[in-house]
Amino acid sequence: MTQSTFQLLGNVASADFYLCEGSDITLISDNNAYNMKALAQEALKLRVPNSLTVIDLNNFYVGMIPIDHNQILDCIISAW
Repeated sequence: MTQSTFQLLGNVASADFYLCEGSDITLISDNNAYNMKALAQEALKLRVPNSLTVIDLNNFYVGMIPIDHNQILDCIISAW
């Protein structure tokens, strides 16, 4: 998927998408609905390595999708 696709998807779903490469976290959605970079960093500490992980942190669902051994796609959506 291209970055413009994630920007549109973030606007429609009111979600934030982050690309995580090691300790570097980059917002790839357009709207920055919740400004949750700190939550994305916290979720990375709780993830299960090399597998899809979905957790609930402070009424936000964080889905972490491993892309390869160094990249993870984080999707943060409100749980309410």
